[in-house]
Amino acid sequence: MAATRRRLKAGRSGMQSDAMWTAESRDEDGKPVRDPGSITYSAAIESAASVDTSPKRSEFAERVLRETTRRGFTDASLDRFHAKEHLSRVGKVIYRDSEQGKKRIQRRYDELDQVS
Repeated sequence: MAATRRRLKAGRSGMQSDAMWTAESRDEDGKPVRDPGSITYSAAIESAASVDTSPKRSEFAERVLRETTRRGFTDASLDRFHAKEHLSRVGKVIYRDSEQGKKRIQRRYDELDQVS
């Protein structure tokens, strides 16, 4: 499991960063527990935004991809059911129940299904 948490930044001053870590175990409440020595902090002033149709990733997306590739996350098995569940939730927030939104979400589902 890869995780990023904004709450790690709470109470810290100065430039803020996002953190990424692996969490293979869980506590008694079922919450992910960080693996010792697995945390990476990443900080920069850049936008994560990019146009859906853009052939290029944002600088932020490239930076995250480099780190996840280095850690082997790109080789992890994909839980398509939960990935689609999250896509659906995000899509409904962005597009509500519009037909255009349903089509965009379905395209993301199709892309997930093509991942081996």
